[in-house]
Formats: sequence, C-alpha cells, structure tokens
Amino acid sequence: MFRDLACPFFLSLFLLSAPLSSSALPLIDIYSGSTSCRSIVEAALSTEELTFRFANSGDHAELQKLINEVRKEFIKDYEFLEGTFDHDLMFIDETYDRESSRLYIIEDKNGKILGSGGFFRTSKDSVELRKFYFSKEIRGRRLGGPWLDYLIEQAFNTGVNRIWLVNHHELPDATNLYRRRHFKLYSPDQNEFSVPMDRYHYFQLFREQLRLIDSLQRTKPQK
Repeated sequence: MFRDLACPFFLSLFLLSAPLSSSALPLIDIYSGSTSCRSIVEAALSTEELTFRFANSGDHAELQKLINEVRKEFIKDYEFLEGTFDHDLMFIDETYDRESSRLYIIEDKNGKILGSGGFFRTSKDSVELRKFYFSKEIRGRRLGGPWLDYLIEQAFNTGVNRIWLVNHHELPDATNLYRRRHFKLYSPDQNEFSVPMDRYHYFQLFREQLRLIDSLQRTKPQK
C-alpha cells in the first residue's frame, strides 16, 4: 500500500529547504508511516475552519458553479470549455463509487463548497486526477499542496500504479504544483486524448517514482 511511504509529498517541501534534523519538522516521523496525508490535510483545513467530505449528487449545482467561476477567472477561451467536461457532475453518485473512483469537496462551517478534487479509475492500473479547484476565498492559504497530497495518497491506496491528469495551459500555478509533486509531462495515447493538445498539458505520476524518491531521502546524509 502507498501508506508505507508516509506522506512524502507535503513533507518534501520541508526536505528541500531543511535538513532532516531541523526543528522545522517537529512531531513528524517522516518515514514511519504514522503520518498520513489525511491527518496533515485535516490539520491544515481546520486552521481555516474548513472540512472535507465525499461529494454526492446533491452537490451538483453548487460544485458546477464553483468550477465555472474558476474557469472564467483564469481561462480566456472559457466559452470553448463550458459544459464540455462536467457530465460526471450530473451523476456523481453513479460515477464516483467512493472506492476506485472518488470525488471530495471542501466546505466551510456553513456548508458552502469552496474546493474540490478527486480521481476516476480509467483502467486497471490508472486513475485520472479530476476536479482540482479552489475558490478565491481559500486560495493563497497554503492548502493546495496538502490537498493534492491527500488525493495522491488516496488514489495510490486503491492499488493503481499511475495517476494522470489534464491541465489547461492558462493555469500555471496548478502546473507548478503538479511539477513539485513530481508529475511529468507526457504525450497521451488515443484512449486518453480528449482535448486539444495546444491548450492542455498532460501529466502523469508513477508509484515507483515516489518509492525512488523515498529511498533517496532515506539514504540522504543528515547535516
């Protein structure tokens, strides 16, 4: 299972800037497996009085509104996108079984949806990362990294070895976040190709990449 790597993504941000003995890493045993990405994202969200849960079909309208607002804010050719990718939101309960495919929402204490993210099983060995959106209200609060880490952890815990995603070229902050989590650009095959390549970037992440990173960090000399 993926959990034997603890939660290396979020912690790797600290590792890049601090030695393993640094006080920047209190109370966390990086490689013990005792620190899950869930506990980290729950702690990060709780400081902002936010929680997360599985999405259900009753969330469709509010979630679609959030996604449309983010797209309109960042993507110049939004009219091209409108209504193209969100058929799954019409049938959340049927599309996301909460096992091999999952969709989550982040909400405030009043139940307002402020963020989302999930994954969908596309083959025996792969899932597509989907619906990674934050409203203006919670951007800039250093929540994106822990949230992505949690989605990656949950996806790999379903037993797949590969996560792939499609990202619009006018979303550079998301692109940078994916790169920091070791996602690599690739050219998709026909089964995954669904949008114009001049507007989108395809990224993928393999379980073995993370095991290699984990192994290198274990053998890294402490300063």
